[in-house]
Amino acid sequence: MRTLVPIFLLQSLLILPTYALRFPLKIPWTPLSATSPKITAKFPSKIDAYATRTVTICTLCLTLLSQNPSNANAKSYTYGSFTREQAAVAEAWRIVDNVYYDRTFNGGDWYKARTSSLDAVNPDNYEQVTTKMLQGLGDKYTVYLSPDKYKSMVTTVTGDITGVGVTLSNTPTGAVKIVGVESTGAAGGAGVKVGDIIKEVNGKKDLDADGFANLCRGEVGGRVVMTVEREGDGKEFILERKKFTPQTVKREGDVVRVSSWDGNTVEKVVKEVGNSKRITLDLTSNPGGLMTAGVDLANEFLEAGDGIVRVVDKTGIVRQEKGLGNGRLRDVDLSIIVDENTASASEVFTGAMKDNKRAGVYGLNKC
Repeated sequence: MRTLVPIFLLQSLLILPTYALRFPLKIPWTPLSATSPKITAKFPSKIDAYATRTVTICTLCLTLLSQNPSNANAKSYTYGSFTREQAAVAEAWRIVDNVYYDRTFNGGDWYKARTSSLDAVNPDNYEQVTTKMLQGLGDKYTVYLSPDKYKSMVTTVTGDITGVGVTLSNTPTGAVKIVGVESTGAAGGAGVKVGDIIKEVNGKKDLDADGFANLCRGEVGGRVVMTVEREGDGKEFILERKKFTPQTVKREGDVVRVSSWDGNTVEKVVKEVGNSKRITLDLTSNPGGLMTAGVDLANEFLEAGDGIVRVVDKTGIVRQEKGLGNGRLRDVDLSIIVDENTASASEVFTGAMKDNKRAGVYGLNKC
């Protein structure tokens, strides 16, 4: 197994950690309050001498302003003299400074970033200043999440969803692509397809995946007008929101498709595998979810003592997960399919299977 290096510790009622292995991952977690913005970070894993899987726990909770802050100007940069927005930015800086694994901060002047950010902040721009400060690290896995983006990520991983039944992803070119369509949602019934590019939702354009997703969600019965591009042609769909439970595990023939990881994933997979002697897990376009689900499913396939994941901080090992030897799928011949959108808990699971020579992994530029 490889080792995980925690970058941020989330203090919350429900911890939804995600982990970075060899390439980008998603990071879901739970806020301290419904309006709590979040900062998250993650890093590519490094393979140690023992080929232990490094997973980076990248969660951080920052509770920002719930009312209009004072615009008093504070020039003496001590916590006691900060305006509320300065205190928020300074706290973001402090948390990153305390836990960022790369102490060179990617070669940047992290202390200068603090001063310039505190000089620039005002009651109207503290979120933008925090975003710019973190972007200055040159690390695309360390980002600020607004309350809306945070809520979008959590909703994707937990509970029922009220929406039209599409999963969206940002592409390297800046477009927003539909990577999943729920058969029980309105979009599937209307003819929306995987691969369609979102151009407009309810008159709004040029948003990222989270922005379009928030427009698709809302009150039951609400109307969503969605324009997509398919093979160069524009298509408009008028959809009605409804409440549904995402079908995250489906079986077709000898292939079990897992589209995301939640608290029910393990039991669903075990049920779908049944008495089969050979199975293929399709993890393509699976952005992750609950890391514990990936660990628990790995245990179902591994023998006692087989390494799954090791979680460490800057000073040493914090927690190590190994197979317990009580898995119900230990005798099943396993293959795994991945692609460039396979991330987070999917990588934890896939890496554990590959490192223990438990499964063949097939796909492009993965593992």
